[in-house]
Amino acid sequence: MPTADTRPGDASRSAPGAVVGSRPLNRDGRLALGIAGILFVLAAWPLLLVDLPPLQDLPNHLAAVTVIEHPAAYPEFAFNGLLKTNSPRRASR
Repeated sequence: MPTADTRPGDASRSAPGAVVGSRPLNRDGRLALGIAGILFVLAAWPLLLVDLPPLQDLPNHLAAVTVIEHPAAYPEFAFNGLLKTNSPRRASR
C-alpha cells in the first residue's frame, strides 16, 4: 500500500541504484541504431575512395557569396523581396 508521500508510478521514487530518465536501449532501439549505422556507412563509403570529394557546385556557391557580399557591384541581382523575380525591373530606355 502506498504511503502519503509516494504515488504509484512516481518516477522520482525509483528503486535504489536506478537512473531516472535514462534507460538502456531495448531490442527495437538497438535494431534501429544498427540499421542507421549500416545505412550511414553505405552512403558514406564512396568518400573514402577519392582524394578530393566532388565539388561540382562549388563555383556556383562562391559566385552567390560574392554577389551577396558586394551587392553594389551587381545591381542586376538587386534584392526585391523573398522569392520574387527581377525580370520586371528591366532598365527602361
